[in-house]
Amino acid sequence: MASQEGTPEHPAGAHTPPDDQSEQPTNHTNVAHMISLGAGKYWRYDKIEGVLAITDTWQRAPGARTLVFVTGRPEPIVSGRPEAGILEDIRKEQP
Repeated sequence: MASQEGTPEHPAGAHTPPDDQSEQPTNHTNVAHMISLGAGKYWRYDKIEGVLAITDTWQRAPGARTLVFVTGRPEPIVSGRPEAGILEDIRKEQP
């Protein structure tokens, strides 16, 4: 049985990929069908069910933020992008 303490190269509890699988950083510009929601948030375009511009103006200009409703999530995601920009990106991704 392997030691639970680990080594300096492989600390205990650290994820070690299989030998045939290298870990590479994700380059979001190369991920197909992903829509940027701003602030480092990305989501598959085909999982977005709806968008709703946030119209309160106490922090930002009207429409500067958007609620994005996504399949499988009970609460919407707050996006830092305007509704029109998100919808344009979705339109571009559709076949």
